[in-house]
Amino acid sequence: MIELGEFAAIITAGNILLESIVGSAAVARAWTSYFTNLLNLPKNSLRIHTNLTEGYNLLDPIAVAVLAIAATLAMISTRKMSVFNWIVSAINTVVILFVIIAGFANADPSNLTPFLPYGVKGIFQAAVIVYLAYGGFENITTTLVALGAPKGMTTVLLVGALGQARYVTHIAIAHMIPPWFALVHPKTGTPINATLLITISSGLITFFSSLGVLTSLLSVSTLFIFMMMAVALLVRRYYVTGVTPTINLLKLVIFLLIIVASSMGTSAYWGLNPNGWVGYAITVPLWFMGTAGIAVFLPQQRAPKVWGVLLVPWLPSISIAMNLFLMGSLRSDAFIRFGACTILMLVYYVFFGLHATYDMAHQQQKAESLKFDDGETGKTGP
Repeated sequence: MIELGEFAAIITAGNILLESIVGSAAVARAWTSYFTNLLNLPKNSLRIHTNLTEGYNLLDPIAVAVLAIAATLAMISTRKMSVFNWIVSAINTVVILFVIIAGFANADPSNLTPFLPYGVKGIFQAAVIVYLAYGGFENITTTLVALGAPKGMTTVLLVGALGQARYVTHIAIAHMIPPWFALVHPKTGTPINATLLITISSGLITFFSSLGVLTSLLSVSTLFIFMMMAVALLVRRYYVTGVTPTINLLKLVIFLLIIVASSMGTSAYWGLNPNGWVGYAITVPLWFMGTAGIAVFLPQQRAPKVWGVLLVPWLPSISIAMNLFLMGSLRSDAFIRFGACTILMLVYYVFFGLHATYDMAHQQQKAESLKFDDGETGKTGP
C-alpha cells in the first residue's frame, strides 16, 4: 500500500484497524445472539434495554465479557491458545459438516420458490455482508446449530485476537501509531499492548452498537481496503520511482482515474435506476477503455519473483469495479459512519501520523548516514 504514498498508507492502515475493531465487536455481538438461542430465550432478552437511539439502545455486557476472555487467552500464551483453538475448531468443523449433510438430506424443494424473492438487487445487498454470515445468521434454529454457533464464534474471536494484534504490531513498527503498541511481552511472547487496544476498543463499541450497525460499517471498510489493494497492485506493477518515464506515470494516473470514476458511475447508476441501461452503456465502455489503456500502452515495470496475480491489469481492474459496485449497494447511513471514521483518521494523520512517519524516515536516513561514515573511516590501506 506504500506504493500509493504515505497518506494512502495511513488511511488504509486506519481502515485495517477499523475492520479489526468492528469485526471483533460484530462477532462478539453475534455470540450473544446465538447464546440466547441456545438457552431458548426470547430475542435480546440477555441484553439491557435502554432509551438510547435505535441501533444503540441494547447494551450487551455478555459480548464484552466474551471479548475479554478471548483476549486474555490470546495474551497468556500463543502456543496454549493455538492448542485450545485447534480443539474448538475441530469440534466446530464436525458440527458444521453434520449440519450441511443433514440440511441436504432434509431439504424442502418448495423453499426454492420464489428463487429470488428480493431480485438481483437483493443479491448484491446481501453480498456485501455475506462474509459475516458465519453458519447462517438468523437462519439456523435447531438446537445442534445453536450449540455449534457459539463455538464457531469463539473460534473466530480467538483467531482474531491473534491475527489482529499482529496487524497492529506491524502498523506500530511503521510508526503509523505509537510504537508502544508494537512491544512484545518478554514472558508470554505476545503483543499484549496491541491486543488490549483492539479488545478495549471493540468492547466499547460492541456494548452499545447493534449487529446491523456493525456489519454495515465493517462492509464499507473492508470493501474500501480491497479496492485500495487492487489499485496499489496496478501501481506496483506499472510504476517504479526513478525508472518509469514521467509520460507513462501520467498515463497510468489517467487510466486509473477512468477505471475508478467509471466504476463509481456504474455503482451510482445501479442505485438510482436498477432497471435502466443507458448509464451502463457509458460507464462500462469507459471502464474497458481505461483497463485496455493500461494493458496496451504501459509496459509492466515489475514482475513477480515467485507468484503473482494473473491477467494484470484485468483482474485488479475487475476487483476495483466489483468492490465499488458492492459499496454502492449499502445504505447511506453506512457511508455516514464511514465518513465520520475517515475524518477522525485525517485528523490523526495531520496532528500525529504525519510527524511520526517523518521522524521515523529522518532517523532511518541518519542511521544510514552514520553507517556510511563508519564504513569510510574504517577503511585501511592506501
